[in-house]
Amino acid sequence: DHISTTLGLSRDYVRESNSIALGLMDNGIWIQTDIILIVVSILSVFTLLRVLKNSSSRIILILPVVCALVRLGVTFWNLTILL
Repeated sequence: DHISTTLGLSRDYVRESNSIALGLMDNGIWIQTDIILIVVSILSVFTLLRVLKNSSSRIILILPVVCALVRLGVTFWNLTILL
């Protein structure tokens, strides 16, 4: 997502439409915020699996997969804008 966004923003005709992402980019904390979100999501799933010793709690493992699929979707969206 970062690579496709950076490539897109290097073009004159492409602008960032997400005001939150734009604010993070302007303040130079876009990558740091993204890394923190990834680490927090992984740690929260890990912690919940440790606390809930239930075998049915494994459904929580879907959270990182869903987050990754959303990011992959954004990457493909960015690539369609570039092509």
